[in-house]
Amino acid sequence: MLERLLATLFANALDHAPPGGVVRLRLHDGPAPLLEIANDAPALGEDDLPRLGSRFFRAVDPVAGAPVHHAGLGLALARALARAHGLRLEFALAGGELIVRIEDFQPLDALGAA
Repeated sequence: MLERLLATLFANALDHAPPGGVVRLRLHDGPAPLLEIANDAPALGEDDLPRLGSRFFRAVDPVAGAPVHHAGLGLALARALARAHGLRLEFALAGGELIVRIEDFQPLDALGAA
């Protein structure tokens, strides 16, 4: 299921970044590891943040003035998958980018890995 979570978030970033846009992946190691996936998101505003991860939410394309294509289920599915893994999914906007953070990963040694 973790693979499905990551695949859903990557697909969402690639689908919603504008042509020529950038998708970034960052992994922060340490006592509280986290993963960030960021993409250019000109259609999103601060007022959209509370609704990201809600079923059927679709941002309005600022050029067309209509909701962007897709059903609005990708981030809702990602949030449900994160919860199933005991992870927290957070959304932020900075410099025209949507940043999705996956937090609360358990260190591998805590999972019994060698």
